[in-house]
Amino acid sequence: MDNFEINNVMPNARVQNYLRRQDAKFGLLLSSSFDEDGHFVENIPDESVDVEKVVQTEMMIDALNSALEKLTKKERDLIERICYRDESLRYLAKLKNISHQAMVKRKNKILEKLREFLSDF
Repeated sequence: MDNFEINNVMPNARVQNYLRRQDAKFGLLLSSSFDEDGHFVENIPDESVDVEKVVQTEMMIDALNSALEKLTKKERDLIERICYRDESLRYLAKLKNISHQAMVKRKNKILEKLREFLSDF
């Protein structure tokens, strides 16, 4: 099995950790405030939260997840390693025995595919 393949979906704990960091960074509701179906766990009104922004963010996350599912396993794994695990392109190039520039081209090609998938959003 190739080092760049994953089991279909990123482990939930890693994704949740990433989402918590992003929520804190952008001042959004914590992703942990939602149950598995995307419903609020607590119904305490918070007037400091921009509900429109939260809904828009959820829609963007759904669109991104849908776009990621359209990638091959190798492509998804590469994006996971770069974006969620913060692994450097140099490190990944060395693992794959290719040049850094070749890895940059792969990443850019995958990101362009994602842009195309998300162009309707």
